[in-house]
Amino acid sequence: MLGPGFRGSKADLDPVARAKRAQEIIDDWQDGTPPKYIADIAEGNNPTWIDRKAKLFEVGEYSDKGLNVQPSDLHRLAASLDAPIPVWIEHVESPLEMGYLTDIQAAGSELFGILSLTPEADRVLETSGAKSLSLSVSKHLDRIFEVSIVGKPRIESARLFCEDFTDTQKDEWKAEALQLRQTMQTQRIEKYIDELLRAGKLPPVQREPAIALMEKACENGMEEQTTAFLAASPATIAFGEIVKEPLKSTDLPLEEAEFYSRHFPNLELAEIAKRRSR
Repeated sequence: MLGPGFRGSKADLDPVARAKRAQEIIDDWQDGTPPKYIADIAEGNNPTWIDRKAKLFEVGEYSDKGLNVQPSDLHRLAASLDAPIPVWIEHVESPLEMGYLTDIQAAGSELFGILSLTPEADRVLETSGAKSLSLSVSKHLDRIFEVSIVGKPRIESARLFCEDFTDTQKDEWKAEALQLRQTMQTQRIEKYIDELLRAGKLPPVQREPAIALMEKACENGMEEQTTAFLAASPATIAFGEIVKEPLKSTDLPLEEAEFYSRHFPNLELAEIAKRRSR
């Protein structure tokens, strides 16, 4: 209720009470790590969410999985929702918090839901055009474990309903899903390297080589070792805020770029410039 909501409801608390309640949840958490948004709220932040309607599943025979899905199964799945369910990419947990399935309803032979996405994930999905969905369900059809953005959906009509998504040929979906994963990885790497620059562990001239090194490390399964190596570097350079590279085609004025980078680090400067040019 503090984060993406549940069954259409969200907690109505002032910022101080929200942060206090989030810290209480963290203190009482006993299995694994609390969701990232809980930690963000405890630190005084206020994560926002974008709700997208989606078709999730439908009645049918799924012989390869040994499932014969009936309307009663859809109602059982809808009733099973007792906490937000994570959104992944190709059934693999993503380093970027994508969002959560926060509501489910069965209607006739179809199962629908609400995906509450982080602004970053929603922006990446709109840019990539990815929209097909797949569920990971228990064999008894009594629980949904996760919802994934996928390239090759089992059910062609299972997808996000977003007015600015464009239709794409079926054989292009895998490439788009892989591109989505790559985009998210690049954003994560750039954010990490910029944190090292702010901490004085790297000079600005090494930003691009460091990003290239991290990308190569991810390709070769060496991300953890490379991250540890860079993080262990001594802080020898005193910098203020690091501003992203100027936009190449539609530059914002330097003063504006510095302002947005300092106060709104999650905003995409390219998107601001693009909207400005319209």
